[in-house]
Amino acid sequence: MAKKPEQTWKFTAPLERMTGRFAWSYVEFPHNVKELFGKRGEVRVKCLVNGVAVDRALMPTKSGRHILVLGGDLRRQ
Repeated sequence: MAKKPEQTWKFTAPLERMTGRFAWSYVEFPHNVKELFGKRGEVRVKCLVNGVAVDRALMPTKSGRHILVLGGDLRRQ
């Protein structure tokens, strides 16, 4: 299978924190995932967060947007 061409999207977003027992920190992806990737569910992405290489998933939310969850290891860098 041919490799898909690499694409780049740059954005700035505040680090937010969920409420509740599992209070993850996350940033909201400001672009339309369905238009960019052709699906509405979880999408694996490789990205840079403040210069640190990250391999994570864009996770769908009930509101229809996607978020990138950031673990404690990344927040401390």
